[in-house]
Amino acid sequence: MKHILIFLLLPFVGFSQNDKNISVISAEKMNVIYRGIENPIKIAVPGSRSFNATAKDSALVKVDSVGNYILYGRSGHETTITIEAMMEDGSILHEEKIFKILGIPMVEAALYRGEYCYHCMFEMTKQDLIDAKLTLSMPTVPFIRESDVKGFTIFLFNEKKNRHIEVLGSEMNDQAILRIKKLKKGTELLINQIKGNIAGVDMMICKMPQLKVILTD
Repeated sequence: MKHILIFLLLPFVGFSQNDKNISVISAEKMNVIYRGIENPIKIAVPGSRSFNATAKDSALVKVDSVGNYILYGRSGHETTITIEAMMEDGSILHEEKIFKILGIPMVEAALYRGEYCYHCMFEMTKQDLIDAKLTLSMPTVPFIRESDVKGFTIFLFNEKKNRHIEVLGSEMNDQAILRIKKLKKGTELLINQIKGNIAGVDMMICKMPQLKVILTD
């Protein structure tokens, strides 16, 4: 009897079934996980009474009773998930699936219409900047959601004194709004020293993005 073992990397967009015993439903990179990130995986063994899943050199944590797991990639360049299942007909199924482990992706920031980048420049009106909300994400990882920042610094290139504006939270505070309203057209600002973390990432983010803004009015 041919058994099918199903692995899912979430969010999933389709499925492919090869000529072995494994069917994979996953995102675009179906055999890739990221080190330092909570990689969501769904495992199902159709026709089984029960099964046990383990990951070599990595941590596989069961989330619920319907096959949802979190896979943490640790050392090395790949990890293997091993399944041992008791099938309805009494047979034992052994399967393995290898996942490549990639390093933690670059963190990017956005403050205008969800346009994420690491080092980039925005041309904005004063009001657009005042209304902006600074968020962090990893756009290359489809299951990572954006997170609000906890604080940042605005550096004013054109000013000779009091060049730094400290902001707590992800939106402009009263001090920042007052200063922005007084700035002239063409003033250049740098948003840097961003503080925050991203949900689902269990490693310290060492390199934060910087965003440059030029005022258009």
